[in-house]
Amino acid sequence: MLEEYLDQHVFVLLRENSCIYGILRSFDQYHNMLLENATEISIFEDEYSEVQSEVTMLRGENVAIIGYAEDKPEIALRKVDPKTISKKSKHTSDEDLNFIDL
Repeated sequence: MLEEYLDQHVFVLLRENSCIYGILRSFDQYHNMLLENATEISIFEDEYSEVQSEVTMLRGENVAIIGYAEDKPEIALRKVDPKTISKKSKHTSDEDLNFIDL
């Protein structure tokens, strides 16, 4: 299944409102993937951030969709610092757990 994507530019949609664009270099039987020249795009509400890395390892259980991507995707949202997205998404997830009383 993933063999056709080897050494190709791919766009990987992850389960936690983020996606990664890069070149698929390898994978294993659990669909863990190694991407080269990757850009992680995190989205929260109407903002997004990008983080570049030379090599990124993805756990197969976090992958929702993978497909070919020739160009980096155009995003019609406001670009912000990665720390801003991280703080906002953490704050929201903490609010979701407020109903639990230990």
